[in-house]
Amino acid sequence: MELGANGTYANPFDNFLVKITDASGSDGYFVDSPAGEYGILYMSASQGDALAEGGKHEVGLIYYQAGVAMITSSIFHAGTGSNRLSNHNVGNMGFFSNNVASTEAEATLTGFGITASCEGFLRRINNIQFNNTTELNSTIYFCRVNNNEFNYSANPTYLTGSKIRVKTNRTDVPVSYVTSIGLYSADRELLAVAKLSEPLRKEPSNEFTLRVRLDY
Repeated sequence: MELGANGTYANPFDNFLVKITDASGSDGYFVDSPAGEYGILYMSASQGDALAEGGKHEVGLIYYQAGVAMITSSIFHAGTGSNRLSNHNVGNMGFFSNNVASTEAEATLTGFGITASCEGFLRRINNIQFNNTTELNSTIYFCRVNNNEFNYSANPTYLTGSKIRVKTNRTDVPVSYVTSIGLYSADRELLAVAKLSEPLRKEPSNEFTLRVRLDY
């Protein structure tokens, strides 16, 4: 997140930006939370002042699974702490308000309406970016359909009057159409179903191998 920290309400992004980011979402996170993996948010500045010279400062947490970032309100308080925006041209500049130029951010939040405070804060947001990384595991299965298998359908409509609908003459070979593939466990419990893009004609004279990819 990039926040404009210029001293005027009309031009919040001129000359001075502060950036709030995590150090590394790929390997710099923690796992000791019931909410899942989380990382520490740091604040740095785009200008060579005490904030930038002092390096990054911890200002909040980000919970990756929940997609929630929490920023400490102390960055808007008046004071001399190195992790406070008020120490760097933000606290007494009308950060949230256009009509009170010398109001501290904390006083603005407690003394003005929610709509005005939110609109003022949104005006200071220059950029918000969240890159999500999802790990997918894939397993490939090859399903062999032999010539003497699946030539009949289990669909009740396949028969009418004890006769196969798709046969015209008694000597015609049975025909079925494969539309789905089921993946079963060792004890024959159905675990997943894959759908074919189009039905495959199956009869005793042909056989084929179907490739199924399971992502999880």
